[in-house]
Amino acid sequence: MRSLRFDGVEATITPLRSASGLSGCERLGGLVGIGSVGQSYLVLDLYAQARLPSGFVSHYQWAKGGPYYYVAPARVPGLPSTVRHAHTLRIARLRPSSSWLVEVDNHVVDHIDLPGSNRGLPMPRALLYASNEDGKLNRGSFRFTHVHALPAGGQTWTRFPHGKTWLYTTHPKYTWVKLSHTSFIAKSR
Repeated sequence: MRSLRFDGVEATITPLRSASGLSGCERLGGLVGIGSVGQSYLVLDLYAQARLPSGFVSHYQWAKGGPYYYVAPARVPGLPSTVRHAHTLRIARLRPSSSWLVEVDNHVVDHIDLPGSNRGLPMPRALLYASNEDGKLNRGSFRFTHVHALPAGGQTWTRFPHGKTWLYTTHPKYTWVKLSHTSFIAKSR
């Protein structure tokens, strides 16, 4: 069975309240991503972390297949930011190449070459993630708007394909509320 492939993913993410309950290296954030772990993938996020000063920061992570991955901070004007400050996160392939643009608020953060991705990558996603390493509930909420994917070879950004996940956490006290086909709120209960 052949999987759908995409040339991009984007969303505008707004922290609706400060993250709380974080300890150690725990994080609570929103992200956009494309590809799959164990193969080539690229993710870009906006998050709060216990050991960082107050505010929300961004970083991106990628892998070129195999067990190794890379992480770098996204340094753009306006970060770190505060609650209710929206940021547009976008990952898009430069056609017809295997080079991908990483953008925050229309500022190019980096070009990442992912060999073998010249026909796009599977599994676009936009989601809330929470590490919850100490088992306690980390509190926070994010609004995701303008959530779109760019089908491989397509010209028009469209709503996400069926069945995509909005939460990535093992803690049962997180939920999401659909606002429209291209927007939702993900939060702790």
